[in-house]
Amino acid sequence: MRADIQGATSVTPLLSPLDHYTLVGVDVEGGGQEIVYQKIDDVIYRSVSLFPGNPPQDPVPLWRGVTSWSCEAGGMDTPVILAITYKRRTTLHTPLPVLPAYRGPLQEEVQEILYVLPRGNGW
Repeated sequence: MRADIQGATSVTPLLSPLDHYTLVGVDVEGGGQEIVYQKIDDVIYRSVSLFPGNPPQDPVPLWRGVTSWSCEAGGMDTPVILAITYKRRTTLHTPLPVLPAYRGPLQEEVQEILYVLPRGNGW
């Protein structure tokens, strides 16, 4: 996903037609293809269509455990900011066995932020 976003010529957030606020997808164009990311439940799916006018491939699960995501459209002087918050399994801080009460939570929330200024004839 990072390579798709960083190699893009344009990134467009797709907002819900009902409230014009809720993010329903992200459209990424670049490298002779169009990629659409959609979040369904807690999974982000990726579908690719090659230019010109070919039908898109079936969506493929890309990122599981996603709790929230947001995309801020950029402009001439500001980058697109794509933020994804997801849950991952925590790692123990010691290789020694510990009692479960001292181990801590099994999952933690992590936020990944991707910045992009489109290349080529983007903005």
